[in-house]
Amino acid sequence: MSVNINIVASGSNEINNQYIFQLLKKRDKTKNHVIISPDRSQFSIERRLFDETGEVCFFDINVISLTRLARKTLGVSRKKILTKQSGIALVKKIITDNRDKLLAFGKATDYVGFASTLFETICFYKSCNISPVDIYTDDSESYSNYKQKDIKFVYSEYEKFLEEEYTDSFNQLKLFADSIDSDTFRNTVFYFLEFDDFTRLMYEIILKLSRFSDGIYISCLRGGSANNSHLYNNKVYNDLIEMYRYNNMLFEIKKVDQVLDNPQSVLLSNVLAFSPDKIDLSSSGVEIREFDSLDDEVEFCVSDIYNRLKNGGEETLSDYALVVPSLSDYKSKIERCMVACGLPYYFDESKKLSVHPLVRIIFDILNLLGHNYSLSEFQVVIKSPLLNLDKIAVRCLDKHLIRIGAIGDMCISLDGIEDEGLLELLNLIIDLKSKARESKTFGDYIDIVNLAFEYILSRSGEYESTLDDLELRVWEQAKNKINSINEDMVAVFGSIDINAENFVDIYKEYYDSTNISLPPITSNTLFVADINASYVSKYKHLYVLGNNDGKMPSQKLDNGLITDDEMARLPNANLLSPTIAMLNARKVLKVVDLLSRYEKDIILSYPTSNGEGNLFANNLINSLIKIGDIKVKRYSGALDVIASNYYDISTDNVLFNHQNLRCLESKLIDYLGQWETYNSNTNYRKLCSTLYQLSSADVKSLIAGMGHKKSLGAVKGDFFHNNATSVSQIEMYYKCPYMHFARYGLLLKDDIDTTLKPNDIGTIIHDVLSKLVPYILKHKEDLSDLNSKAHELLDYVIKKEEYKDTISNKNNAYVIRALYDEVGRIANAVASPILKCNFEPKYYEYRFDNIPSANGLSIRGFVDRIDIKDDGFVVIDYKTGDNHFDDYSDLASGKKLQLLVYARAFEKISGLRCKGVFYFPISNDFGGTYRLNGTMIREESNLIDMDTNLIRDGYKSDTINIQKTSKGKIRESQYYKNMCIDSDDMDYIINYAINKVEEAVIRIISGQIDPNPLREGDKIVCDYCKFRAMCCNENNCNDQKIIKTISELKEEV
Repeated sequence: MSVNINIVASGSNEINNQYIFQLLKKRDKTKNHVIISPDRSQFSIERRLFDETGEVCFFDINVISLTRLARKTLGVSRKKILTKQSGIALVKKIITDNRDKLLAFGKATDYVGFASTLFETICFYKSCNISPVDIYTDDSESYSNYKQKDIKFVYSEYEKFLEEEYTDSFNQLKLFADSIDSDTFRNTVFYFLEFDDFTRLMYEIILKLSRFSDGIYISCLRGGSANNSHLYNNKVYNDLIEMYRYNNMLFEIKKVDQVLDNPQSVLLSNVLAFSPDKIDLSSSGVEIREFDSLDDEVEFCVSDIYNRLKNGGEETLSDYALVVPSLSDYKSKIERCMVACGLPYYFDESKKLSVHPLVRIIFDILNLLGHNYSLSEFQVVIKSPLLNLDKIAVRCLDKHLIRIGAIGDMCISLDGIEDEGLLELLNLIIDLKSKARESKTFGDYIDIVNLAFEYILSRSGEYESTLDDLELRVWEQAKNKINSINEDMVAVFGSIDINAENFVDIYKEYYDSTNISLPPITSNTLFVADINASYVSKYKHLYVLGNNDGKMPSQKLDNGLITDDEMARLPNANLLSPTIAMLNARKVLKVVDLLSRYEKDIILSYPTSNGEGNLFANNLINSLIKIGDIKVKRYSGALDVIASNYYDISTDNVLFNHQNLRCLESKLIDYLGQWETYNSNTNYRKLCSTLYQLSSADVKSLIAGMGHKKSLGAVKGDFFHNNATSVSQIEMYYKCPYMHFARYGLLLKDDIDTTLKPNDIGTIIHDVLSKLVPYILKHKEDLSDLNSKAHELLDYVIKKEEYKDTISNKNNAYVIRALYDEVGRIANAVASPILKCNFEPKYYEYRFDNIPSANGLSIRGFVDRIDIKDDGFVVIDYKTGDNHFDDYSDLASGKKLQLLVYARAFEKISGLRCKGVFYFPISNDFGGTYRLNGTMIREESNLIDMDTNLIRDGYKSDTINIQKTSKGKIRESQYYKNMCIDSDDMDYIINYAINKVEEAVIRIISGQIDPNPLREGDKIVCDYCKFRAMCCNENNCNDQKIIKTISELKEEV
């Protein structure tokens, strides 16, 4: 029989695909056609087949992976196939049982992900056809040799397990290769697409298929005579030629980049070349854009897609795709922009099954089967929204357990429990604990898991009803995978002995190595791909973001269990492939290959800076500029708006629609005086900034000055009305002097808007708490109706006159409904520390009217709560936003001044001593811990006054961040060392805060208003500033210094 063997080669997998698709369009339909490709590409290849062939269905073409083809061909085998998850769990069991025998890895056996990494190393050796016997070791005591010995040992134990009733996918492929003969694939043509490389076993299968099928086409990359041939190692191309020649088989090489009339082939053969040919790219559809920041880059690209869709005729969102260097960097910004534009999107990513709520609650319940669990670990279970337990009953039990300081099995006592739901849960836990004591094998423990899982599903109906369509699909997938994992574990390990602790560790490996991923919920969706993990098919319009040096592509670090350098010293190094260097070379080619994945245009962009400093274009950008004389189009966040290809002025309600820039300038002058009316319009803000950068000197002067230039003597009256200020005003000055000027000097404000915002919600919650805390004090013996009281007070507050317009706004209905659940949760969170604290709330929303300050000013303001005990007091401020106060960085930068200034004022008014200042978080996750964040006097008696349970040895407070050791000493944590201070240091930081206020007042009066935004790590005040369009600040910033201790604060001064 004549065999048709074809090596399909070019500089791009996509060009090879086009050639294969053309063959399939003209195929012999009397034969079977099997396309073998990696899993990640199969969905896209199937979709492309329909488009390229013009057929609506076909029965003679099958797209499949090589592993599935082997399984399908072999049918039911005597041996069962070990899944990847079972393989990782098996490795985990081997290293757990033999940790004392491991020379290099003994201490790493409990590291998260180590078993998975070791399993991948075993797979690497198996893919290179290297058995445990082939792994080279010697008698040296080098760490590298110890690692090889450990891998050899684990690999040997792994293979021993496979000698009986199980095999793995590698052994299955070997069986498949051995089974191929002249009858196996009669009348079948094979096509291998999108493979970066083949293992030795895959070459063996290709050779057999070449002999016994009706034809075979193998796609591979080849540099050939291209100017950039150095990018291609031609390994697959050369290996195939050598294999066929060695076996005396006739074959044909299809150099398809020379066969197909594809202008992209010319571009692909010159990009990144040392000496490229000049190419006319004016009609190639290649465009390069530069942006100030990642945010600007994403906003522009999404808006560009939005406008092109509106004006693009029959094109749909599925004609577009975004490719980014890392979804972790880009996902949240893309998501926000897509939601704002009302466009559906799909991130090509998968998540670990272990993070799904169903899995987390399973492990939370398993956590209670021991004896040493904490109260907080028990609280996580009873407060889980999946179990839908009665909230009032849970709160009552919670309060009781906190009061008695319950730990361990004290939490599951049935005494006094009347609620049926709680009784069912507690009885289940008691029953599971009893079964756990009798369990000896994996199968026994899986029976326990199944009982817990059945219970969870029986209680989770209410939670399930709140999920949207996509979340429901994920929920169903998670349920199915949990059942499959349990069945697989019983099948593989069921009768093997194991203890509880090791069972949980191995069971976790299953979930950590199992992913949840879903195709998009609708076909008309923007596809967003991660260059490192996704398969990118061909699109009409392709946007490639983040083309920065070192990021697109990123380089894989050579930090595996066996490094390239260590492999190179092994006698059988020639058999080990791919190396890290080869993988990194493939990453470069994958980015280059994107230039063949578009039909009409490809937009490559890059930001020039991030929070860490300047960024630079990658080699791909520089190469395209060099070979095609492409001009980089630079866009700033401001310039985007008036660029003709950004917003559609006629349809997007841009304020300015004028003939020329001069007309625009004159109209701007009129509008600047009405800032409060137009500040909420994004286009207006950006146009202000654009004009400042581009227009005439008089407009620049107008925007920069705004007519506010006065004598310094008048500045005091401008900023400090009635000779008074507030600490919040001073804190804004330290955030940015220009922001302070716009708010308190120009008195610029937002439009009147009755939509509930976070600040409004915070004000409402503060109002409720000021009335609720006295009620808690009065009824602390019985707070069973605390939730209903909180709801009653919320009703009272939102019916006040100042909230009349807010209530009447229908857009707020959902938020207000949610607020009822929120205040109930917060009420219980606030009540818990009050019940355990000797300091008693005395003053609520305590107002200070005339705190003396520098330059004859007085400071006004109020604090949420002052609690008193004997001769001392603590100041507490409820916080819905930033509540961190675990070092002195914010104090040094002028942010956390308020509580300390008010503490000094109250000391003078009352004659009492300040024992602590705290922020109390009231926006924590449901079921979280609500610790007071701040600084306090370190005397042990004072700490016990803050939480009376600290008299107990081994107690960890959930009111303040303090813990007692089992020997009755205060544990000297970093927080205790830094934030628990003596009286002299408390006086010092209070005086420090007052000096910061006076320093700011002096600066303000002296006219220091230049933009100097505070930057904390990668966050900068400009990101949320409402007045950003006015100042046009680009470079200046005030980097916050990290100051951990009082000593560092004093050194800074």
